[in-house]
Amino acid sequence: MHWTKVNERVEVVLGRESAAALGALAYHVASDEFLTAYESARASNPAASGK
Repeated sequence: MHWTKVNERVEVVLGRESAAALGALAYHVASDEFLTAYESARASNPAASGK
């Protein structure tokens, strides 16, 4: 299945605005900036990692 079709289905189910918000969140979580912040927070508070 192509991503275009998947995106269209998500828009149908969630609505255009919610689908756009979900896409923005996914883009942010996949960013290098998020990874850096996540790793920094985890190093600062090892107990938060659940280990």
